[in-house]
Amino acid sequence: KQFTGYILKSAWVEATAVQTKYSEVTFPDLPMTFNQPIPGSFAMSPAYTVKNSGNVPLNIKPTSVSDTNANVTLVESLFEPNKQQVSLSLHGTSKTDSHDWNFKNLDANTLIISPYFTDSNYINYNIKGNYSGPLIGIQNVKYAVTFGWFQ
Repeated sequence: KQFTGYILKSAWVEATAVQTKYSEVTFPDLPMTFNQPIPGSFAMSPAYTVKNSGNVPLNIKPTSVSDTNANVTLVESLFEPNKQQVSLSLHGTSKTDSHDWNFKNLDANTLIISPYFTDSNYINYNIKGNYSGPLIGIQNVKYAVTFGWFQ
């Protein structure tokens, strides 16, 4: 638009910039913990929050669970009599979806984490499950969950 009698000058220049794709997932530096004082189903563990610090949406899922426990056997769902067994699943919740992965039989489902500049750039994971008993003192168990992510 022209204004008669005026000369307008500006140091602003219009330019197009291309942002390169960047993906980074941030995991807490703490283990997920749970305890079950009696046999039976137990409430979910405290949340373990995984964040997308990148600028593109990511699909994320657990890819493996390692079980090195000798005292309590990890099973998919059904318990055998007179054995100490546990059935565990990883419950993931995003702003738009949720899914349960069985520790003994992980499926291929993923959850989407939005980029860092959104309010849905995280997923909360919890452990839930069922313990067969019998109660013969504290049974410490340890599992390593490996995650994979892709665009």
